[in-house]
Amino acid sequence: MRLNISNLAVAYDKTPIIKSISFSAAAGEVVGIIGPNGCGKSTLIKTLAGINVPSEGTVCLDNLDLFALPKIDMAKRVGYVPQDFRQMASITVLDTVTIGRRPHVSWALSKKDFEIINDAMKSMAILPLAGKRLDELSGGERQKVFIARALAQQPTLYLFDEPTSALDIRHQISVFRLIRSLAHTGGATVLVVVHDLNFAQYFADRIVLLKDGKIVAEGPPVEVMTRDRLRFMYGVEMCSIITDNGTYLLPEWEAGSDETIMEG
Repeated sequence: MRLNISNLAVAYDKTPIIKSISFSAAAGEVVGIIGPNGCGKSTLIKTLAGINVPSEGTVCLDNLDLFALPKIDMAKRVGYVPQDFRQMASITVLDTVTIGRRPHVSWALSKKDFEIINDAMKSMAILPLAGKRLDELSGGERQKVFIARALAQQPTLYLFDEPTSALDIRHQISVFRLIRSLAHTGGATVLVVVHDLNFAQYFADRIVLLKDGKIVAEGPPVEVMTRDRLRFMYGVEMCSIITDNGTYLLPEWEAGSDETIMEG
């Protein structure tokens, strides 16, 4: 399975947000999407999920035009985990995760469907929450519910938009380990928007670095996330801390000014 994005452009009210970008992602690969606020990361993920309509360009999944597929066929292939869950606040956790199986069901849920739903909820440790409504949960709990919904969908392409923004550090690590497993063990293609540069560096196989709606660099994290490039992207000096467990990126707190940061 391969995702090919060619000359993709997206505009809001005629204002260009994504500007003719092209890249590909293979089965078994985690691609981290990083860049400063407002660079088009979420717009890109929403477009690939079929929420935004591109102004130009093509997206092919296994040589199929993703935007030409019927919605039910797209839903079988593409699992999307959004940042914002408010539109479904009044339904239960179980109903939310069950929605993930609907593209695969012609009439009634089978025993296998229920097993997949149960396994998805178990993997995110939300079985005890099954009867609760989404508006009764914390932000982190809701985040895990929507990840479970995508798991129940069993797509070949996963799209995660900041999937750990509401989670504590232990659950962040667990989710990123799961994301890596979906690709490396499950053979799926995974695109994930990440703000934490250390998670991007450690868990992604490749990085797509966006700025002002364009790709600045693409490739392995060690090649893309250089000190000079990160300074250019974020307006902040970064240093690398080498430990026995790997290399970590840290901002140099006293370097630069607030004006420099805001301009980045």
